[in-house]
Amino acid sequence: MSNDITVAAVQMTANEDKERNIEVAVGIVDKAIEKGAELIVLPEMFHCYGDSKIMVDEAEPVPGHTTDVLAKKAREHGVYIICGIYEKTEDQKAYNTSVAIGPDGNIIGTYSKTHLFDIDVPGSITYLESDSVSQGRKITNVDIKDFKCGIAVCYDLRFPELFRIMALEGASVVVVCSAFTHATGKAHWDALVKARAIENQTFLIAANQIGKHPNNITSHGNSIILDPWGRELARAKEEDDLIMAKLDFDLLKKVREDMPLFKQRRTDLYSVGRA
Repeated sequence: MSNDITVAAVQMTANEDKERNIEVAVGIVDKAIEKGAELIVLPEMFHCYGDSKIMVDEAEPVPGHTTDVLAKKAREHGVYIICGIYEKTEDQKAYNTSVAIGPDGNIIGTYSKTHLFDIDVPGSITYLESDSVSQGRKITNVDIKDFKCGIAVCYDLRFPELFRIMALEGASVVVVCSAFTHATGKAHWDALVKARAIENQTFLIAANQIGKHPNNITSHGNSIILDPWGRELARAKEEDDLIMAKLDFDLLKKVREDMPLFKQRRTDLYSVGRA
C-alpha cells in the first residue's frame, strides 16, 4: 500500500443551470490539481440541484456529458475524481448516483444511493426524495491506487451498517458526496461524519453543497476530511471552497493496531440472555 495520498473535497452551491455548475466545478477541480490533489471529490447533485422535475429531466446516462467532462480532466492529469449526479433510468425517475473515474478517464465504479431522503420535520423541512429517485441496491468499494475506497451519499450517513460493510470489505477510505441540509446539518452533521470515521477506523472525505438552492432548501456546507481517529484534517469555510489533506496510511495501520476493533466481532456475546 502507498504510504499516503493527497485528497481534495469540493464545496459549491449548485443550481438548475447545468453548464454553469459544471464550469464552476471544473474551475475548482483545476485548482485542486494545481495543488497536487490525486483524488478529488465533488458533492451530490453537483451538476444540477433544484426542482425535482428539472433534476430528473437533466439526468444523464453514465457515461454521459458530465462524466465525460470530468473524465477528460482525470485523463489529462492522471487523477481520480468522484462526483454525484442524477443518472437516467428507464422509468420516470432517476438514480442519485456517485461516479468514480480513474486516472485513465475510465469509470471504475458507481454507487446509487440506497437510503432515500424522505423526511418531514414540522416547521423545518419536508422532502420526499423517493418521489423522483429510485433506490440503489448495491454497496460499492472501488480501488484507488493501492487502497479500497467506499462510496456513500448524504442521507446514508444515518445508516452505520452501510459503512461497516464497506470497512469489512476492505475500505480504508470512505467518500460521501452530499447535499446535507442546514436544517438537519446544524444538529447532526459533525456527529455523524465523525462517528462513521471513528467506529470504522477509516479516513472520511465528505464533500457537501453550501447555501440556498432554487428549491428553497439550504445546504449546510462544512465539507470535511477526517482521519481514522475522528480528527479534522480540513474543514471548508461558509462559501464555495476547496479543502485538501494528505491521508497517511501508516497512521491508519497504527490506529487499527492500537485499537483492533475488527478483531472483536464476538457475535456470540449478543445471544447472552436471549431465549
